[in-house]
Amino acid sequence: MKNILDTILDYKKIEVENLKGKYSKGIDSCSLTHKYSFIDSLRSSKNIALIAEIKRGSPSKGLFAPDLDIAYQANVYESKGARAISILADSKFFYGGYEDISAIRPKVDLPILFKDFIIDEIQIDLARHLGANIILLIVAALEKERLIQLLEYALSRNLEVLIEVHSKEELDLAMELNHPLIGINNRNLKTFATDISVSLDLIKYIKDPNVFFISESGIKNIEDVKRLGRAGFSGVLIGESLINRGATGSLINEISKLRRLII
Repeated sequence: MKNILDTILDYKKIEVENLKGKYSKGIDSCSLTHKYSFIDSLRSSKNIALIAEIKRGSPSKGLFAPDLDIAYQANVYESKGARAISILADSKFFYGGYEDISAIRPKVDLPILFKDFIIDEIQIDLARHLGANIILLIVAALEKERLIQLLEYALSRNLEVLIEVHSKEELDLAMELNHPLIGINNRNLKTFATDISVSLDLIKYIKDPNVFFISESGIKNIEDVKRLGRAGFSGVLIGESLINRGATGSLINEISKLRRLII
């Protein structure tokens, strides 16, 4: 039986073929040509950074924020001190879409992370075309040679890359690439279960002070953020916890708590 990651990747192959029929390789970039660097932001600050995510749903939870006002959400994130905004580009499994990136790009002066299961250069071109500044490459979704090819292509297109790992084996591979930005995903992409101990365990193996590490997923409260900061993480990526607190009217207060730690 296929796991969730395999099911998503099978669909991405179909989606990529459709994109190739619609766009040509090397699509021109968005007219918003500002260079927003998340890595430069990390280098200029010793405080833990927040990547705040626009997220309507997931394969495990279904659609949990159908009426999300994404422009308002992005503006709140920026006003409360987020250092970057992550936007789910996947529509079938995460209820996002390419239009979300183009809708939010003119609204914020922050780096935007194009969050998708990238397996082909056309997705990277599309991310740049829509105005994103960072893409995600997931080690579990790619063979090593393909990972290197896509990393080099994204860098050649002047995009920053967050390389995502979930295990010691994947971390070792990512560290071989001498890349400055690595995400540790607390979510098992095969089962979608989350546990921040994944980040806390893997950070112990990291010796390179020139690499910035981001903890992703399953971060539920300010205490989790503090634990990750003390462990040595440069940033955290939080989506569902912020969205859900917004649905109960406490989003602004929650982000304000994070801001005191992050700014």
